[in-house]
Amino acid sequence: MSETPPNTLQYRFDGPEDAPVLILGPSLGTTWHMWDRQIPELTKQWRVFRFDLPGHGGAPAHPAASVTDLATRLLATLEGLGVHRFGYAGCALGGAVGIELALRHPERLASLALIA
Repeated sequence: MSETPPNTLQYRFDGPEDAPVLILGPSLGTTWHMWDRQIPELTKQWRVFRFDLPGHGGAPAHPAASVTDLATRLLATLEGLGVHRFGYAGCALGGAVGIELALRHPERLASLALIA
C-alpha cells in the first residue's frame, strides 16, 4: 500500500543532488518509465524528477478533477521537497500540466518543453 497522500504525487529522483531540477511529466496511460531511455543523458546535467499520474504505475488512484488539480498536486509535492524553481518537460497530459504551471506560476519555471 502506498503512503502517497491524496494532495501529492508519487515520484522519483535520478541524477546528482546538487544539479538543477528538471521535471518530466508523463502522458495519460503511461508511467514515469516512459522517460527511462532519456535518463542517462539528462542526468549528466540535471536532477531529474519524474512522477506518476494518479492511478498509474502503482500510484494511488486519488481522483484528479482537472489539469489544475494535477499541477497543484505537483507543486505541493515539490514544496514538500524544497524545490522552488525547475525546468519542465511534459508529453500530452504532462504537457498540459506544464502549460498550467506556465500560466499560473511562471516564476517557478526556468524552462518549458511541450511534447505532443
